[in-house]
Amino acid sequence: FGGNFGGPIIRNRTFFFANYEGLRQRVTTTQRGDVPSAAFRARATNPGIRPILDAYPLGTVRTSVADIDRVETSRSQAWTENSATLRIDHRFNDNNTVFARYNVDDGVIVAPRSVIAGDRQNDNFRPSNLVMQFQRVFSPTVVNEWKAGFNRSTLHRFTYGPFKESISVSGFMTLNSTNLLVENGTSYSVIDNLAITRGRHTLKIGGEVRRAHVNVADPAFDSISVTYPNRDALLNNRVDSVAITAGNDVLGTRKWYYYAYVQDDFKVRPELTLNLGLRYEYYSVNREVNDRYRVFDLNACRGFCPHGTPWYSPDRNNFDPRLGIAWSPKALKGKTVIRTGAGVYHGPGQIDDVNTALDNAADRFSLTATEAPGLSFPITPFLGLARDVGVTPRSLQRDRRDLYSLQWGFSIQQQLPAAFITCLLYTSPSPRDRTRS
Repeated sequence: FGGNFGGPIIRNRTFFFANYEGLRQRVTTTQRGDVPSAAFRARATNPGIRPILDAYPLGTVRTSVADIDRVETSRSQAWTENSATLRIDHRFNDNNTVFARYNVDDGVIVAPRSVIAGDRQNDNFRPSNLVMQFQRVFSPTVVNEWKAGFNRSTLHRFTYGPFKESISVSGFMTLNSTNLLVENGTSYSVIDNLAITRGRHTLKIGGEVRRAHVNVADPAFDSISVTYPNRDALLNNRVDSVAITAGNDVLGTRKWYYYAYVQDDFKVRPELTLNLGLRYEYYSVNREVNDRYRVFDLNACRGFCPHGTPWYSPDRNNFDPRLGIAWSPKALKGKTVIRTGAGVYHGPGQIDDVNTALDNAADRFSLTATEAPGLSFPITPFLGLARDVGVTPRSLQRDRRDLYSLQWGFSIQQQLPAAFITCLLYTSPSPRDRTRS
């Protein structure tokens, strides 16, 4: 539901537009999970696993395996969302115009994760966007456009489970853990585009500078995964492995992006136009705002590197040529247009893809039954040993290159009798990212 409203503020000068939309959605889904049967529970004599078995609900459907029952239940997912837009346009005169627009979307999703009552995930998200544009017409052949932008997306994800650990047993549904994820991303950008027309040439020049901030705590509390290899191991409380990621305070990634391009639309003849362009992109190396990070490089540093080591090497070779051709042969009387084009395209990927040094700011360690033959639940007595022998840092190939793709396309457009038009189009297959990360 929603509505919009707009009109003039100052006659022939200033105008506004406002919009609101709301969403209230309730969806019932059927949840299924495999749980220990009554016969399996009766064979469990080890007191250490009693809390685990008690966390599983009683089965409602028998299966072909005597140890496993199935639970089927209906649970509801609730989605609440409110979004709004406000735009102001102003015309100073025929040559100078400006507009500003702000969007915000505020939402909450409450979704069940399993058949266990109370096992759910609450997502609180709030993306917002502000853009301002000033356009200046210097002459009929020279136009400049300046933009400034601000984007923010916040996500707080609360997960609620029966334990602080996640417990996996082969054959049974996973018992989820309780934790919190915080992710607040903000970017600021300034863009300028200049278009100049001179005879048969239309020259376009522009660039952008962007700053990205990502503040994240993932997880906010210690994340612990406990794995049993099979059901018999659960009965005897023989844990196969434990993986622990220590909780983080909110850490902040900072990064700059630089873009520039030049393009010439050259009308060689009335029936032939060339589009010639070159784009350059540079993405700076991530850093943490308060220098809280650890770089792990087994080859160069034989482990953790000295503080101050760059997370990875920058890629300064992102030159992207572009070529386009549009031709309408005279012999076909202007009723046929052939177009083709090709280009190189680079991309920065997601900031999280190169954040291994940030992930290492928190302790990450693991322990297996090989290193601790008596590994069992509860795992608290084994945490000290895991810290001593099971450090599991994350690493990144530090001479990585930014991803890129090669794309091309070809089309023939033909005018038919009675003002119909047909088009044959072929483009390159889905671009394949070529990267050494």
